[in-house]
Amino acid sequence: MTSDLPEVPRVLVVEDEMMLRMRAVDIVEDAGFSPVQAVDADEALSILESRSDISLLI
Repeated sequence: MTSDLPEVPRVLVVEDEMMLRMRAVDIVEDAGFSPVQAVDADEALSILESRSDISLLI
């Protein structure tokens, strides 16, 4: 079954402070985007190297 809905852009949220990261993820979701989380720069780089669907980095 195929969907006619457009794919929701993915936003990579990078923040080592858990509460700030959780709030940023909530904001991204509320804005209608799909968040992906990283705790630090190393994890963010790993995600960016392994995925091609990230539209924005915060």
